[in-house]
Amino acid sequence: WQYAESLLQELQQSQIKADLTSYNAVVSACEKQGEWQRAIGWLEELEIQMLEAGVITFSAAVSACEKRGEWQQAEALLEKLHCRRIEADVILYSSVISACEKRHESTHATMLLKELRRIALRADVATYNAVISSNGEFSKWLAAQQLLCRMQLEQMQLNVITFSSVLSVFEGNWRWLEAFHLLNKMVTLQVQGNLVVYNAAISAHIRMGAWWHAYQILRDMAGCQQLQANVLTYCFGINTFENAPGMHVNSFSTASGLSECLHLLSERSFRDMKTNVAVQNMTFG
Repeated sequence: WQYAESLLQELQQSQIKADLTSYNAVVSACEKQGEWQRAIGWLEELEIQMLEAGVITFSAAVSACEKRGEWQQAEALLEKLHCRRIEADVILYSSVISACEKRHESTHATMLLKELRRIALRADVATYNAVISSNGEFSKWLAAQQLLCRMQLEQMQLNVITFSSVLSVFEGNWRWLEAFHLLNKMVTLQVQGNLVVYNAAISAHIRMGAWWHAYQILRDMAGCQQLQANVLTYCFGINTFENAPGMHVNSFSTASGLSECLHLLSERSFRDMKTNVAVQNMTFG
């Protein structure tokens, strides 16, 4: 972005008048690095030069704000866009919603989603995922569940991000039964899970007292080369081993299997993660 800025400044000092394309290029360069203040500054400079910013310029400036979670600035730019009577698109709205999501501003994210519907723009799965994720605060789990139902009514293709976002909200709000049912739905729809989903699955099954299922999920993780366990995974595994009725007393083969799972996961993951020494000692002790 520094190089793009220097080129435009040289252009301004010469006899050649910079056009809208030149300003758009600089705003876009600032956007890529999340330099939201500079992006907005160049947007204002563009208007001083009597050039009319379009949706492309505003989208780049909003995206710069989104990268830094500057949701208030992003909303202000959207409002300015409306004042200029420029028609916003789904991408721009999604960027503003994503900025709200980064700061857990669920109220504003939900309002923007409703505004999208009001002006007859169809939100995509990524937009819904961002609104769901913004509901991470305590007591907001019901809103996340309602959004998921809305997505299903609109026959959207739910993906792993959708499920991991909702599961994170459920887990953060101690809604273990809801998480348990959602995981079953995910299996039914044959959506491949990621680390967030697997950890949430293990946690939900432990809370439900379904120790054997928690153990089976750990085995599935050990067999999936694409997954790298983290400290949370090991803690859940140790919890399963220590608390499952009869697992480490009456069932040597199951206990041995769990130990093997943790060992396989550790070989893939320990060299790429910072692990608590106490957790390592518990795992191999």
